[in-house]
Amino acid sequence: MINQLIARYLADALEPLNGPVISRLAGLVKTLETDVFTSGKISRFPIPLEASPASCSLSGRAFPDLVPDQAERLIIYFEEIGSPTSNQSKWTSRLRLIGWGNQELFQDVSAEKATAVLIARIERLFRKIVVDSDSPVQSLRCEVTGSPSSDTNLFSRYTYSQTSSQYLFPPYFAFGLDLVLTFTLHDDCNFELTGLPVAGC
Repeated sequence: MINQLIARYLADALEPLNGPVISRLAGLVKTLETDVFTSGKISRFPIPLEASPASCSLSGRAFPDLVPDQAERLIIYFEEIGSPTSNQSKWTSRLRLIGWGNQELFQDVSAEKATAVLIARIERLFRKIVVDSDSPVQSLRCEVTGSPSSDTNLFSRYTYSQTSSQYLFPPYFAFGLDLVLTFTLHDDCNFELTGLPVAGC
């Protein structure tokens, strides 16, 4: 759950791009498994970790998913690469940012140039992460350590339908950024943790 909080801070750092550039921005995702689309066949796709399946949504979708769609300009979300580890008082988390874009919804720019510009802007914004003053996570720093191959392997944990899979090829583009987050955990913050009574039998 620490990674969920960290991913929220990362998503908050990208807010200046949300709207003008990013059309769907989420924090940490989980994989939803469902056979609602093809009876008897399980489909897997990413949804925000805090989301729950709903009968409808503002986007008209059955689930608040993050599946590539021609109507979207740029989708950004985060995947967990591993559990947080501790070395004395300093913690380390590894997340992966996944970006998917529709080149046709960017004016006069190639997919390659759009990707390079987006990575540069994201990297710059990650240098200015703001953490709540009462958060147990403090001194949060983000380092971009690499970019995995921008092919369909970025989405290998998901099983998109044939219709959705077409959005993984030109004129659509995708990229990933591997992130190493270092931070400390403070137990002297202003947040009060008070237990509530447990209901009896």
